[in-house]
Amino acid sequence: AIESIARKVGLQDNDLAVAVRDKTFDIWQYLPVQYAYWSLIHHMYYALQNSRFKASDINDIHFLSMAIPYCDFIITEKRWVDAIQRLHFDVEFGIRSYSDFESGVSDIASNLGLSLGAI
Repeated sequence: AIESIARKVGLQDNDLAVAVRDKTFDIWQYLPVQYAYWSLIHHMYYALQNSRFKASDINDIHFLSMAIPYCDFIITEKRWVDAIQRLHFDVEFGIRSYSDFESGVSDIASNLGLSLGAI
């Protein structure tokens, strides 16, 4: 898969390692799900060493890594909203993330021009 991407942008197979090493080929722009996934893994493992990593976190990371590059809005736990903001995914991917369900749904509705009335 990576080799076919390299060929599409004009790199030969031998040039790929050099291009990645020299950062002349930003492979992450072609793999946004993997970029989000490994960034979240790194964030949870290295940046938050003192926090508890739960078995269910890997499911959250899988879900979020699929949603972050392709969704406009995400409602999730506060710790993941903090991670999204700390990793600047809100700016990079243009997403809005919420930890409060009611305010998230209300903001989503107003952005879509919907009136929900009382939730």
